[in-house]
Amino acid sequence: MTRGRLQSLPLADRAVFVVLGVLVVIASLANRVEGSGTGRGLDILAVALLTAGLGLAALAVRAPATGALGALVVIMVWYGLGYRSGLINLPFLIAFYLLGATGDRVRQLAVGGLAVALSLIGMLAAGNQSASSAAAAAGWILAALLFGQVTHDRRALIAELESRAARAEADRDREAERRVAESRLAIARDVHDVLAHTVSLMTVQAGVAQDALEHGRDGADKALQTIRSAGRDALGEIRALVSVLREESASSDNAPAPGLDRLQELAAATSAAGVPVDVAVELPAGQLSELVELTAYRVVQEGLTNVVRHAHAGRATVTVRRSDHDLLVSIRDDGAGRAGADGRGFGLRGMRERIQAMGGSLAAGRTPEGGWLVEARIPVDQASPS
Repeated sequence: MTRGRLQSLPLADRAVFVVLGVLVVIASLANRVEGSGTGRGLDILAVALLTAGLGLAALAVRAPATGALGALVVIMVWYGLGYRSGLINLPFLIAFYLLGATGDRVRQLAVGGLAVALSLIGMLAAGNQSASSAAAAAGWILAALLFGQVTHDRRALIAELESRAARAEADRDREAERRVAESRLAIARDVHDVLAHTVSLMTVQAGVAQDALEHGRDGADKALQTIRSAGRDALGEIRALVSVLREESASSDNAPAPGLDRLQELAAATSAAGVPVDVAVELPAGQLSELVELTAYRVVQEGLTNVVRHAHAGRATVTVRRSDHDLLVSIRDDGAGRAGADGRGFGLRGMRERIQAMGGSLAAGRTPEGGWLVEARIPVDQASPS
């Protein structure tokens, strides 16, 4: 219901009108039975005034102030002509209720004050009515206005609560969508890390096995064992990721997230692919959280994957050490690198996004001495166990 313009009559308004009508009719009948009224009886003019009052009450639905003022004029004419029936009070109270339901305090005070003043003057000075009767008439006017105001405030409160609920639901939906997008991105990074590293090793080892079998050389068994081991590890990690996608809790037989204790496995697999790797971890065990160790493991995994696929290197070095509040991870090789390589592949880009989300940084590029260097700075304080 908007200010000064009521577009429709809700069920609550209709109930109010029915109750007012019943009360007015009962009061009119009681007054007639008591015989206290000796005024003018109902005639054609009374019917016309009643019709005008009802029309003004209907007008108050769209123009409350105008309808209320018109109803005030009609009721003054009614009692001024000597009619004593209370039927005219029905459209009068409806008009003032609708005025109160607009929530327009200025118009309520102006029109309501005028109506109270004229009622008191008319009943006490011109009508020779008792003070109690005049006070009762003024009370009915104020009650209609206040009841309308309460209805307006209740509707405004309900509308505000509905608006807040809608905003809260929209915020929840946006937050859920954001978390889903973050989860999908994290899973995509993990899948890339696992598959890129494993498939690269398996491809290299398959070539070694094929060459050994074709030329009758040793090493085919070892290459096939490496392929089998890499495939088994990749399947385990992919299975864990799929369980997340299926919204199932990880089963008890799932392996824990890989950490720094498995760097030697990465180095051994890369060495088996033809690039010897030296690993130096300058860090006491148990100082880092699982998230930091997993991130460091993924950085080394991606770095060694690129060494195998692109570097054409003869040797690589992995260094992990603590520096103040950061974990520093570097992967250096002595290869020439692939032509056009700039460190902007999906793997390094995913690593950079992962580390930046933790407040760290990652850089990759050629070194002045030759070869390729990947350096990551991973904050450890916020993620370290307490």
